[in-house]
Amino acid sequence: ILVILFIFYICQLIYLYFFLGGFRFYEAVVRLPLQKAQALDSNADVINGQIDPRHHDTIMLQCEQCYEIVMNALWTLKGVGHSRMQSADKSSGLATAVDPASRSKYIKQIIQLSVQWPDTVFHEYLYRTLIELGLENELLEYGGSDLVSFLQSAGRKHQEEVCHNPCFPTKVGTMD
Repeated sequence: ILVILFIFYICQLIYLYFFLGGFRFYEAVVRLPLQKAQALDSNADVINGQIDPRHHDTIMLQCEQCYEIVMNALWTLKGVGHSRMQSADKSSGLATAVDPASRSKYIKQIIQLSVQWPDTVFHEYLYRTLIELGLENELLEYGGSDLVSFLQSAGRKHQEEVCHNPCFPTKVGTMD
């Protein structure tokens, strides 16, 4: 029963995203899903790593669905199909109906509201999405206090991938 109620609630949030997003109430598009995610993890147990491992994945998945609503608003405003969705977003007509200057303003508003939210796991989703969308300048301009640690972590992960990839030799041999 809880799963059915949660799915119903997520559907309501998605509906609100399209309804409110169409009217450009981007504050609600950011805050409502993030408040739902916060309610799912009210004690910040997932973020702090203090949750029963049996419940971690379920709560994290539910939070990620809330994060995706905010990310979809960015994808829609940017006017590109969401990379994680197989079909084109039907609301992408919004991006073409709004002039580029207004779209840029709305994107910046969403980013500013998002980095103010205290959820560092959400910030990682946000930062990855901004990079995927080619919004690196906005990321650097508006990124939160945890941006430096995110970039350092991403750099370490990339270095580890290169070091463990057999296509990239770790030592350069000399030519005789």
